[in-house]
Amino acid sequence: MEWKTDLPWIKPHYAVKSNPIDQLLQDVMNKDCGFDCASKSEIKTILKMGVHPSNIIFSNSIKIDSDIDYAYRKGVRYTTADTIDELIKI
Repeated sequence: MEWKTDLPWIKPHYAVKSNPIDQLLQDVMNKDCGFDCASKSEIKTILKMGVHPSNIIFSNSIKIDSDIDYAYRKGVRYTTADTIDELIKI
């Protein structure tokens, strides 16, 4: 909550892979934070919780084409790219 108070223009995104315990994820969602998902499975989990796709960043450094397609079809529009090859893939 200090992030939101001290840096209100920044929206924190919790890295799901770091600790995907349901109760913790629910708390993050209730605090109106976003989620950093590194896989299709993580995206599915977060969407099932009712999180809007605009609050998800797909951030695996090497993404599988089918996972990129899945994320896009589900409305996830934010991603990261670590290399030119990833940019081309996206």
